[in-house]
Amino acid sequence: MARRVEDFVSNNNRGVGRLEGYLVDASDERALELSFSGITCMVRVSGAVYERDRGDHLLVGSTEPEHGIGRGGIGTEYGEYMEVTEEGETGVFTVDGRATVVDSLRGIENGIHELAVGTGDEPAVRSDEELDNETERHRAWTEDTGPTEVTVLQKFSSVLTGDLSEAGVIDRNGRLMGRLLFGDVGSVTGTSDYRVEVTLRFESQTLGDGYITDVGLEAITDSVSVSEEVAGIDRAVIGTSDQQPAPTDTTMGERLDDKAVERHARSDSVSALTVWFEDEPAGHPHSLREIGLEDNQGRLIWRTVFDTEEKTDDLPVIVDARIRII
Repeated sequence: MARRVEDFVSNNNRGVGRLEGYLVDASDERALELSFSGITCMVRVSGAVYERDRGDHLLVGSTEPEHGIGRGGIGTEYGEYMEVTEEGETGVFTVDGRATVVDSLRGIENGIHELAVGTGDEPAVRSDEELDNETERHRAWTEDTGPTEVTVLQKFSSVLTGDLSEAGVIDRNGRLMGRLLFGDVGSVTGTSDYRVEVTLRFESQTLGDGYITDVGLEAITDSVSVSEEVAGIDRAVIGTSDQQPAPTDTTMGERLDDKAVERHARSDSVSALTVWFEDEPAGHPHSLREIGLEDNQGRLIWRTVFDTEEKTDDLPVIVDARIRII
C-alpha cells in the first residue's frame, strides 16, 4: 500500500526516528511501505540433574584381584551418573535472555558464559533477573545437542549444600538468560557429584510473515553458544518470486536486489530498516513479491512473500522487518 512518507514516520509506533534520514533524497511525497512485525523466535528452556556416587573409599590399583597392587589407577572409585530429576523439567527464557539474543541479531558479541545453581523455590517467571537463592556458579561449557539446540553443562560437588532446586544460565554480561526449578532432587550429599544441564531450543513461530529459516535458527543458536559467532542482521533482499516460504529456504526464489539495513533494538526485538529510492534498482518497473533478511555471513535468516507490489521509478520502497524473541 502506498502512502505519504511523513505519515509513515509520524505513525511509526516503534519510534524509529532516524528513518527520516533515509528519505532526505526522496523527491516524491509518497512511498511503498513493506512492513513485517509477525516474525517470532521462541526459545524453550528445559533441564535435568544427574548424580553419581563418589564412593567412600580410596581405590589403589586395579579392582581386579588377579592384577594386584600397582596395576591400574589411584583415586576415588566413582559410580555412573544417573538422572535424579523428572523427565521434562521446563523453565522460562527471561527478558534479559531475550536481550542476549537481540544483541546477537544486532551484531554484538554475547552469549552463554556461566551456569548457576541454588536452593530457592520461587516460581520461575520471565522477569527474573537472578536465582531465588543462588549458592554456586561456574564457567559453563556448551554442547550442540541439535542444529537449533544448545545444552549448557557444569558439575557441582559437595561444596554445594542444601536442596538443589534451581538453575540458571548467565550470559557474558552477567544477565540471567533462563531459569528453571527442579522438583525432586532433594538434599545434596557429601559423597556425590552433580551434573546440571540446561537446554535452550530455538524455534520459529510464524504469525503470517513467513519463517525464520532453519539456517537462520542455526545461526542464532551458534551465536549464543559460540563466542566467535555473531548472526547480525546485515542486508534486506527483495525478489520477484511468489514461491511460498518454507523453513528449509536457503535462497530467495528470484533475487532482484539487496541493500544494507539499519538495525534498531528493543529489549525483546530488533527491527531492520532500509529504503530503495526511486531509481533503485535499475530496470523499472519491478513486480515485487518476496523479501528476506540475510546475516553478516550471507545466510538467509528469514523470508516471506506478499501480494504483488509494482515498484516504479517514481516510488521509493520502505522496508521495515521486526524479529521478536519470546
